[in-house]
Amino acid sequence: MIWQFGELGYDISIESPCRVCNKPILWNYYTQARRRQLCDVYAATLKLRNDYETFRSLNFTYNLSGAVKKMKLTDPSMNGVVITNFAVTSQNGSPNFHHNGWWYEYFTGDSLNVTDVNMNFSLEPGEYRIYTDVRLDQPFITDAPVSIDEVMESHFPMSVFPNPSVSDLHVVFSAKDMNAMELKVLNEAGQVVYSEKGTTNPGKNEVLLNVSDWKSGSYHVLLRVGQFYSNEGFIIVH
Repeated sequence: MIWQFGELGYDISIESPCRVCNKPILWNYYTQARRRQLCDVYAATLKLRNDYETFRSLNFTYNLSGAVKKMKLTDPSMNGVVITNFAVTSQNGSPNFHHNGWWYEYFTGDSLNVTDVNMNFSLEPGEYRIYTDVRLDQPFITDAPVSIDEVMESHFPMSVFPNPSVSDLHVVFSAKDMNAMELKVLNEAGQVVYSEKGTTNPGKNEVLLNVSDWKSGSYHVLLRVGQFYSNEGFIIVH
């Protein structure tokens, strides 16, 4: 059983303040990228169990010794292998495939042409893979957020004005071509109070925000264009 938001990394002990006491309902977890990514992985894994007999069948073997742990699942409809690295360093391991031929990694959609069922490959710390010999739809997993250092380093110029602002706020930046864009505004507590996704146009771009109903205080604009970030702080006064 996943206990209360556990699929989002719930970080309040079941004993706090007591085992049967009410615990806070942290809906804000859904706006935190790493927690939402964890939830997506849980959901995608449970979908395998719900939709495919292979992952409900009792015809499986496993090896949980050592840092690299693995499971082999067998069913007439589809075979599957799971391999994980629980170490804090890179490790080599083999999932022991059922047969040669094409296998497909569930989370990435990558194809692997197996020519040796005992082939080894390197796994990064905490890396996990699920291979099946039937191609499945790739699940949606929220992109992992970049580090704070990457976010706080501006890769392209952006203007936010007027600052301080009372009603309208202009976010102006330039783009070389059409690209995916995501804009977020964070308050002093680091909570996302506004978000918008779209596509940039070549040249000057502008996003207009009406902040007349927002509380007075300090805010931060975080803008992602493609794989690059820019950020700028501003103040609202009423």
